Amino acid sequence: MRKVKIMVKRILIFFYFIYEVVMLAAVRGKVVPVRFFNARPNVGDALNIYIIQKISGRKIFEVKSGMLQHVLGIGSIMHLGTANSVAWGTGIIESKRIPNNSTLKKMSFSAVRGKKTKDIIGEVIGGKLTCPMGDPAVLMPLFYTPKNKKYYSIGIVPHYVDKETEAFKNFLLKSKAKLIDVELPVEDFLDSLAECDVILSSSLHGLILSDSYNIPNVWVRFSDEVIGGDFKFLDYYSTTDLKEASPIDLREKECDANIIKDLLSRAKVAKFTEDKGILLDAFPSRL
Repeated sequence: MRKVKIMVKRILIFFYFIYEVVMLAAVRGKVVPVRFFNARPNVGDALNIYIIQKISGRKIFEVKSGMLQHVLGIGSIMHLGTANSVAWGTGIIESKRIPNNSTLKKMSFSAVRGKKTKDIIGEVIGGKLTCPMGDPAVLMPLFYTPKNKKYYSIGIVPHYVDKETEAFKNFLLKSKAKLIDVELPVEDFLDSLAECDVILSSSLHGLILSDSYNIPNVWVRFSDEVIGGDFKFLDYYSTTDLKEASPIDLREKECDANIIKDLLSRAKVAKFTEDKGILLDAFPSRL
């Protein structure tokens, strides 16, 4: 059965490759080939389309085969990298999920998300990785200014795996906070963030975008279901002045006035300490 699955996967990749060669030949110079996670709506992944189109002035062409040179984009998707990937702001989801050593040594790195990703890749390739760091979501204020009227004291951004958990649903009900869905389109998501004084988020990009727009926020935990645990969060925070960040665990806590007061007192903005200009210039526009 395993051999059959591998064979089917190889056949699919081959047909994707043929399709990509034909399509890219027809639109050469008008699109940017990008590989990103697109299995379900999620603002962090949708940022690939939004930001890259803004930077390049070209449409996105989603690459699935990995056999043509492409930008490996925003998200914890380094494990999707191939020898033809040029990573830009990409992160590792957890230390054990990375491409094999030979693939990593053939990949190109215009930028990676943070120090944890950078250090692991450096160890694998046998030398220090020299490239900028930063999640490209920090560049969003260059491209979009949200409507900025405050209507809510608290907004909550659950990771999509947390939306059906009892801990999250109970907290949302008792806190009377605004629910901000990660499946919203990018601009709608940012407008929703900007309507709130404070953001509580178990979603990484809920936190990064709140920081980027100077909205005080708190990293919270509603479950153990987020793949990779704290790795990607700490990877991002390594590029900020909040390098020792840790989540507030709400899995077992009953929401009451004291909990809300405590959370509000912890809200802050993590300042990006890398160079946004260098991160922007690192975009592989040649592709």
